Amino acid sequence: MFVFGVSFENNGNTPRKTMAANMIGVHEAAHPHNRGFFHMARYGMSFATGVFQVPQKVDTLHQQIEPFVEEVTEEIVKNVKRMKKLGEEDPRQQHAPAGCVPLRTRMNNHTSCDERGNSIASIHNKRLEEKLSHLGKSVLILDLNSAFNAVIADTTDSPVAEPFTSKLTPCCEPSDPNGLCGDRDDDEDGMFAYTLDTDNVQSYFYWDEMNPTHAGWEAVMSQLEYSIKDFLGIRVG
Repeated sequence: MFVFGVSFENNGNTPRKTMAANMIGVHEAAHPHNRGFFHMARYGMSFATGVFQVPQKVDTLHQQIEPFVEEVTEEIVKNVKRMKKLGEEDPRQQHAPAGCVPLRTRMNNHTSCDERGNSIASIHNKRLEEKLSHLGKSVLILDLNSAFNAVIADTTDSPVAEPFTSKLTPCCEPSDPNGLCGDRDDDEDGMFAYTLDTDNVQSYFYWDEMNPTHAGWEAVMSQLEYSIKDFLGIRVG
């Protein structure tokens, strides 16, 4: 199994089992690509990337991302073609609404999304669809953008949005606007430099500056599960 994506999967942040692995019945998440081929043979290989540095020193998204959407999508298409030659089923995910992550909504007190960030994601998704359209049904494009918006958009009336009273505000928020969830003060006491609403985690869609909570990710995956299983030939029911 080959995994491409972001830190929702194993990008070196060492989750033993991710939600996607659970869904398709894999006992352990695919290991990061820098672990070597021995681990690939047993668990598969993950090429997922994240925003922040992780324990296993996999390059971050910032270090890997190309400056232009055209170049990014072209690389994705090349990877899809390589996987097809290997006979691999290849679900591909679109970009989620980048302007709605708390890192971007912090500037307006988490009241609305940053449309500039969302427009970049929309351009990326449109170009990706165009470039993969010739492959037809042999490639599944997961519409993360719509799945996220079904939960967090102001106009949504989807049942999956009902549990979330905090859609753009993170459950874990740094005290310093330039800080991160998990930061500590630099003084001798080393006090936590963030707030964490432990009593109401299930009502938050986002856990930190970038990533959904477990409940948030379940709401997204519940919308995609049928199409993923159908594409992979896994019995649905």
